[in-house]
Amino acid sequence: MSDVRKFLVFKSAREVYSGVTRHYLDLFSSAPLAIAAYVAGVLIFSYVSGNATRTGMSQEEPGSAMMQAWGHHVWLVPIIIILVTVGVLASAVRWHRFVLLGERHRAGWGSYENGYLWSSLKIGFSIFGVILVGALLVVFTSAISKSYGELASGVKTVSFILLIVAYFWLFIFVTRLSLALPDVALGGKGALGQAWDRSRDNGWRLLGYWILVQAAVGIGAKIIDVIVFALISQVLDAFTANIVATVVTLPVSIYVLMIGVTMLSVAYREIVGLPADSGGPDAERVAA
Repeated sequence: MSDVRKFLVFKSAREVYSGVTRHYLDLFSSAPLAIAAYVAGVLIFSYVSGNATRTGMSQEEPGSAMMQAWGHHVWLVPIIIILVTVGVLASAVRWHRFVLLGERHRAGWGSYENGYLWSSLKIGFSIFGVILVGALLVVFTSAISKSYGELASGVKTVSFILLIVAYFWLFIFVTRLSLALPDVALGGKGALGQAWDRSRDNGWRLLGYWILVQAAVGIGAKIIDVIVFALISQVLDAFTANIVATVVTLPVSIYVLMIGVTMLSVAYREIVGLPADSGGPDAERVAA
């Protein structure tokens, strides 16, 4: 694109919270089977993890006992991964299309979901590559500081500052590439290079957007999880309390997923724009 749209952070953040809160049930009903797969995976994980924790607490070496407990249920691990992955990806595609196109019903797993999975993997590989380079730089600077003792303090200080900068840049990197996800959900190629180019000059805005939306709601959800578990554990044993708390907080967990997908949808719409045949302004009002 030749023109770069300046992303309006606060306006978009308000829209995400308002849209997901008002359309929670609509989003839920647009992906019932996908949500069911996600819930099943989370509940199985919670059961096995709680069982492993209970086994570990009764042993002198809880870490080893938990590993053994998980070992007895190792066959469930791929099932959990498949259920959660399919549930999250399929839900995301449906929610992108609901928010951006107003599409309320979509069944099965098709080309959009395959493209979404591939784009997610590409983003994951890209993140791994960046982290690997960062780790090599840390090792390199550590080796230099050991070789030049008198410069060690200065090198460590510079390395710490660079690490903080790299940490923020990584989030900018991820949020910019993530615009490929709603693109592929709408039938685009989901090219990472194109997502990076389209989001130029909006990196810091997207970082602020991520902090206001995803980080804030994630912290809030974690606080709710801790409070709910603390209250339930007062009347139930740790294993049962873990299961019950997981069930009780599932609506919050799903809300967090909806927030994450919707924030990408809104960012994509505001920075890239909707396809010409998307249904026009009516589709834009879904997330508003």
